[in-house]
Amino acid sequence: MKAIAILGNARWKNIMDYVITKTGRKVSNTTVSRDLKKLIKMGFIEKRNDEYRIPDPIIRYALLEEDI
Repeated sequence: MKAIAILGNARWKNIMDYVITKTGRKVSNTTVSRDLKKLIKMGFIEKRNDEYRIPDPIIRYALLEEDI
């Protein structure tokens, strides 16, 4: 969710690149896809035209501010 919050709208590859950069290791495509589907189902993110976004501005703000 952090990658999506930072980018505003993020494609699957952008999310994968962010996870690899932050963790320093490769995460399986299956894991990322599964987690994105769960977040969509719970309503935390939505997918439009191959881009993921956080529809709730308060959640996005909280994710962006958590490092401060």
